[in-house]
Amino acid sequence: MFQVEADHLICTLWDTLRPRSPVREYPDYKSSGCDRVSEPGLITTLDLRLSVYLDSKTYDASALVHTLFTSNTSVFVAVTQDFQRWSDVKIEDFHNTSNHDSCWRSDGMSDLRKLYYSMRADVLKELMADGHSISEHTAFHQFSTLGALGSKPWEFVKVTHSVASRLQRSGIHHPYRRELHSIEKEEKHVEA
Repeated sequence: MFQVEADHLICTLWDTLRPRSPVREYPDYKSSGCDRVSEPGLITTLDLRLSVYLDSKTYDASALVHTLFTSNTSVFVAVTQDFQRWSDVKIEDFHNTSNHDSCWRSDGMSDLRKLYYSMRADVLKELMADGHSISEHTAFHQFSTLGALGSKPWEFVKVTHSVASRLQRSGIHHPYRRELHSIEKEEKHVEA
């Protein structure tokens, strides 16, 4: 049986489908100290589930991961526990995980690995609360699918974000972080 890791799958999808010479627009050039850029992007939704079946009971955890790619190497991620379409997720819930050529595949997708270990810890806590002795080698059933809630596996979008040399987030300065302003569905994707 072949096993494909979800992070590798969606990074390859972006590599394959992204526009090579994207048309960028600058709607509010240098407004509020930041440049705003509108450009094409791609958004995917992963339905992730983790479960263990013991003594006629299922212990499980699930989440949706909405991943937005734009600007060749910019990645924004929003994780929801309730099953929302990406268009229903608040713009503030998407956070910028990467903007650099050399690490967008690893840093940009690091939330998937963190989420897996968090979901695993939640399931283990439930199991132990019911008196099960669990080892680190307990077999978990893993399920992931691209697309959720009857939605398309991916959609082309128009993304507007600010680009600044420094944006302050949580009291810490991060160089070159982008602040997301809007995500709009593209009716038709045009390869530039």
